Amino acid sequence: TKFFTSLIYVFFFQDNNSLRLLDLSANGIDDIAANCLGKAVATNRYLTELNLNSNRIGIDGVKTLFTHLGKNESLKILRVGVLLVML
Repeated sequence: TKFFTSLIYVFFFQDNNSLRLLDLSANGIDDIAANCLGKAVATNRYLTELNLNSNRIGIDGVKTLFTHLGKNESLKILRVGVLLVML
C-alpha cells in the first residue's frame, strides 16, 4: 500500500495533465488504497478512464471510492468487473 500511495501522489497530486487512462487491474487494491485513489481521482481534471478490475476492495472501500469519484468531472469510464468485494 505504501508503494501504491506514492504512485497516487506522482500521477495525481502533481496535476498530471497527460494521464488519461489508468489501468490498476489485478493490483490487490484494498480499502485503504481505494480511499487514497478516490481522493486523488476526485481532484484530477484529466483522467477519463479508470480500470479497477479484479481487485480486493471491501464494502467500505467501495463506498468511499464512489463518494470521491462523484466529485470528478472528467472520468467517463470506470471498469470494476470481477471486483472481489470482501465482506
